[in-house]
Amino acid sequence: MQSFNKLFVTLVVLVGSAIAVPAVPNPDVATTVDVCNGPGSLCLEVAFTPDDCVDFLGALSVFSQNVGRVQIPGGFICSFNRQFSCTDAEPVLVASANFQTLGTEDINSFVCSLQPV
Repeated sequence: MQSFNKLFVTLVVLVGSAIAVPAVPNPDVATTVDVCNGPGSLCLEVAFTPDDCVDFLGALSVFSQNVGRVQIPGGFICSFNRQFSCTDAEPVLVASANFQTLGTEDINSFVCSLQPV
């Protein structure tokens, strides 16, 4: 009976700790932002590494000053910038994992970071 109780307590602790600890995005793994240049038009998953700026240049230039809406992964907050190199003094911030319009299409770069806990 004692070994059954020990097994039961161990199982309760393991299950409880698995439920209590939310999944936290790994900051060392590249993830994606869905970027669209308008409703019902071109959308791409754009890979990013947390805290690294992504410029809409080269293959991504189709989105330069032409971002209609975005969807970011849960657990992140992203700054969408009018300037390249993520240097905008007043970026558009997105913190929700739902598709959102940015209020401006004049976006040339973005950077995403883990949301503070």
